[in-house]
Amino acid sequence: MFDVFGQTIDRGPALSDIQRRSVHRAPSALYRRSTKSEIFETGIKLIDLLMPLEREGKAGLFGGAGVGKTVLLTEMIHNMIGHHDGVSIFCGIGERCREGEELHRDMKDAGVLPNMVMIFGQMNEPPGSRFRVGHAALTMAEYFRDDEHRDVLLLIDNIFRFIQAGMEVGRTRVRRTPHAKAASSRRPCGETRAAVSHAGSKRVRQRLTLMAVISVPAPPNRTIRKL
Repeated sequence: MFDVFGQTIDRGPALSDIQRRSVHRAPSALYRRSTKSEIFETGIKLIDLLMPLEREGKAGLFGGAGVGKTVLLTEMIHNMIGHHDGVSIFCGIGERCREGEELHRDMKDAGVLPNMVMIFGQMNEPPGSRFRVGHAALTMAEYFRDDEHRDVLLLIDNIFRFIQAGMEVGRTRVRRTPHAKAASSRRPCGETRAAVSHAGSKRVRQRLTLMAVISVPAPPNRTIRKL
C-alpha cells in the first residue's frame, strides 16, 4: 500500500532497490497497439452476460453511496488474480481512512495481496496529491504491463474526487499564474495511456484494462418524497 510519493503506508518495511519514473509519460505509439477486440471475463455472470467488458478497454461504474460499487470492485480484483493470473492495482482517490483499511483487510483475508498494489490519495491530503495519485497508479500499471509482461486491471475509486481535486488545484493556480488551465488540460492524457502494447520479437500481448467508479453525489438540501 503506497501513497502518491511511493512510500509505504501499511506499516510495512520501506522498499529498497526501486526505480523512480515520471508520472507524466507519453502514451504507447499507434503501431504498438492492437485493434483486436476481446471480452474480459470477470467471473460475474450478470456482467459477462448482459454488459461484457472489453480487454484493454475502459469502463465506468455509476451510482451513489451505498449501492455496492466497492463490493463489485473487490470481487473483480479477486477474480482477476485467481483466474487470469494477472495483477490488480487499486487507486483510491479521495478515499477515507476507514475505507482503505477495510479494503486492505478484506484483500489480506482473501489472500490476493501478493498480486495486488494499492495506492491512495486520501481526503486528508492536499488536492495535489489526490490529483496526481491517478497518474502514479497508471505509471505503476505500465510497469507491470511493459516490463513484467502481465495483464493488469486498474481500478480507480473514484473519478468524481479526481475531478474535484483538479478543480481545487486549478483554483490555486489562478491566484499565482495565468496558466491555470494547464492543470485541467492534462486530465484526458491518462486515458490514452491505458491501452494494449506489444513487446519483443514474439509480439507478446500485455493488456491494461481500466475500470473507474463514477460517483453520483446527491445535491445539497434535497427533499425526498415518501410515496
